[in-house]
Amino acid sequence: MEDLALFAELEFGGAPTLVINNAGVGIGGQPVGNVGLENWNWALSINLWGVIHGCETFVPQLRAAGRGGVINVASAAGFAAAPTMGPYNVGKAGVMSLSETLAAELSGTGVRVSVLCPTFVKTNVAVDGRITAQSSQLAQKLMRWTGFSPERVAVGTLDAFDKGRLYVVPQLDAKAIWLAKRLAPALYARGAGLLNRLMPNEPASPTILQTASTTGK
Repeated sequence: MEDLALFAELEFGGAPTLVINNAGVGIGGQPVGNVGLENWNWALSINLWGVIHGCETFVPQLRAAGRGGVINVASAAGFAAAPTMGPYNVGKAGVMSLSETLAAELSGTGVRVSVLCPTFVKTNVAVDGRITAQSSQLAQKLMRWTGFSPERVAVGTLDAFDKGRLYVVPQLDAKAIWLAKRLAPALYARGAGLLNRLMPNEPASPTILQTASTTGK
């Protein structure tokens, strides 16, 4: 990461004007207690620590330049907190919290911060990762039916960043979840739990996650 920062500084003749931290792998299908610590470490080392490394490396350059900005790619999972997605939820919630902290720390410096929180985007994240077969199939169906293209999300995100928005929540379903969590958090949690109980049960074994593909996109 330090080599990349040095290359960018030499290539651009100074600090970059925009840093986009996009580190993400899929993981899901098992409840907390059945995930396994190795799977937790794997997911958080990429989904959270990847963004932390990017911020620790590039933010000093941006702060010194007094301009530019950071877009951190999180997910609606960071506030939706859907069951059987513990490591993914925690990593994305951490990215949201990191972005909120950065926004406060960089206020008044000329450096802006946005955090992207989409639901389904048509990428390989539901295929390449540590996701149980049943959960992967469901995610792929939802992605085909409701997912936005990466290009559409990118355009909307850059537009929101230019307007100075901290939270970028591009889809209607994500906005609905955001609102429900804030207006009726206890009712939302009960509803999410009910939907989870209605879903077919997966075998309880961390090895199901460990033996899945481990190449995230």
